[in-house]
Amino acid sequence: MTASSEHKRDQSDSAEPVKGDADPDLLRKVVVGAAGGALTAAGVVMLVTPGPGVLVTLGGLGILSTEFPIAQRALHGLRRRVIPTRDDENRGDRRSSNF
Repeated sequence: MTASSEHKRDQSDSAEPVKGDADPDLLRKVVVGAAGGALTAAGVVMLVTPGPGVLVTLGGLGILSTEFPIAQRALHGLRRRVIPTRDDENRGDRRSSNF
């Protein structure tokens, strides 16, 4: 083998993805989606059965919001309704009663 053919072989090997290599970003999204989705679903079930449904739902949305912007918006809206802020207490506006 000559040096030029060896150099070409090295370049072609590095340009092609190796089968079996998982994309770490995709793997992270799948794991976060599965864990957060399961926790959120369990929290929704706990809203009508005994258990801390709101807290578990907030936890699941918190996990999902690390990867998915729509979950971050849902978490922000749910927090505003469930957890009163000082401004809400000063106005006497209790958003948690609007469910």
